[in-house]
Amino acid sequence: MINSLDYQTLQRTAERRRSLYDLSADLPITTEELHGLLRDILRTTPSGFNSQTARLVLLSGAEHRQAWDVIQRCVQPLTEPAAFEKTVAKMDGFRRAAGTILFFEDGEILRDLEQRFPKFANNVPLFSAHTSAMHQYAAWTQLAALNIGANLQHYNPVADDALKAAFNLPQAWELHAQMVFGGILSPTGKPREQKRPVEERLVVLGEK
Repeated sequence: MINSLDYQTLQRTAERRRSLYDLSADLPITTEELHGLLRDILRTTPSGFNSQTARLVLLSGAEHRQAWDVIQRCVQPLTEPAAFEKTVAKMDGFRRAAGTILFFEDGEILRDLEQRFPKFANNVPLFSAHTSAMHQYAAWTQLAALNIGANLQHYNPVADDALKAAFNLPQAWELHAQMVFGGILSPTGKPREQKRPVEERLVVLGEK
């Protein structure tokens, strides 16, 4: 084990980050502390070309529940009637949580990057996905450090336009993910699954 408290703390936090679904509306931190956490994430998380394209929308209370009402309405036409009851139950579980973070990327900045860096234009969407993923992981891990459970959803692009309309968000913003968070009512009983051995996924070259 590396003899560094910072490393060990970070690794323990990474181990605690799991997909948790049995969540409550109760949080161990204040609303202002949650705002500060997200501000810190936006301030410290890297982005392609340092473009700072990530846009986070924090929804709580009625707005949080409204978001899942909107998503449910968008999903219903695409779901077999026999399966929709399970979908509603899943959405009800999300609504019982404390809030949702919507992860967007600013499309106006991305289009500008494509114009300014034509050699990389085809890769700008990939860089954007990387940026959003880093913000998602940072939020999920830092919530875990505070004993706040979360799960990550991807009801995009099905609900993109409806969510932007519901909350009067810029049309140019591109939705990447929805993170539901709340107090942990029961931890996951599932062990962390390694579908492929780590040894098969790590290549080490060079001197020891």
